[in-house]
Amino acid sequence: MHLHRGNLFLVGMPGSGKSTLGRLLARRLDKPFFDADVELERRLGVTIAVIFELEGEAGLQHTIIELINAGLLDSAHDCSDGGLATALAKMAFTSAIGCNVDLPSNELAPEFVLFGEDASRVVMSCDPANLAGIKQIAAKHSVAADVLGETVIGTIEIKVDGRTAVSSKIAELRDVYEKALEHALRSEPAQVAAD
Repeated sequence: MHLHRGNLFLVGMPGSGKSTLGRLLARRLDKPFFDADVELERRLGVTIAVIFELEGEAGLQHTIIELINAGLLDSAHDCSDGGLATALAKMAFTSAIGCNVDLPSNELAPEFVLFGEDASRVVMSCDPANLAGIKQIAAKHSVAADVLGETVIGTIEIKVDGRTAVSSKIAELRDVYEKALEHALRSEPAQVAAD
């Protein structure tokens, strides 16, 4: 192996200490320090977070298109309008097929887990026989594909860290959902009380 005198590169995941260690190493070796994140942000005019979000969204869209073309999905719904719980409910409203899921909180409050409107998240349902193919295609596009639970007929059961957050018949939730605006717009207290 031929050793050249030149640049040192330190790469790693966000938050792993690259900038801190890189600055110390540059100072010790009497070399200039360049933070690739700062340089990319300067050249591209957007933050690293935006770059990762755009790249992640593109990978997700490529994954979904490939899964649909391969016939591996039964249904899919994004989580950007109301969060995961709302996406699961809306999927159930159109098919009467509900779910039984147990979500990890990852130390977030349950309302964030259930209703966080994060971009680049899609909940999908499939035949269990298609799971390996789905995971393979997702991995090809650097997209995580985690099993949340299973589909069931007629009910929605959502737990967060094993604690029940939602437990209802689909028909009851659909009725509340479809009448929510009408109910909220009623201005006569007597009308609301009569319901």
